[in-house]
Amino acid sequence: MPYHKYEPQSIVENSNYKLYRDRSILTDRNIQSNRPDIIILDSTIKEAHLIEISIPNCNNVHSTITEWLHKYNDLQDEFISIRQMKTACIITLVLSTTGNISNKLHEVLKLFNLRPALYILVQKAIILAGR
Repeated sequence: MPYHKYEPQSIVENSNYKLYRDRSILTDRNIQSNRPDIIILDSTIKEAHLIEISIPNCNNVHSTITEWLHKYNDLQDEFISIRQMKTACIITLVLSTTGNISNKLHEVLKLFNLRPALYILVQKAIILAGR
């Protein structure tokens, strides 16, 4: 199936992992930013990844990264306290509308054991979509 026709499920899980896509997270205290694009919970090592994907204009890539890191800071703290996670990482996947990427994207691909050249397909998809 072509990637642009694929509609992923909002929750996927097995005995070790849970993946939430576009779902609000209930917390003990009121947190405005409680809906990252993707959340991956690894129950074996008690680690959470809060992933936000954004496609800003070229000149806003770095400010967008800073904005997302600040925006989800409270939710990151809640994951550690509520879900008893050892760590909760905020991961920003930011690519510009012209396909420019930040250096962090290569680190994220390596973190999730994705092929290093995957960013080329992502760049192509963004440019063809005309975002």
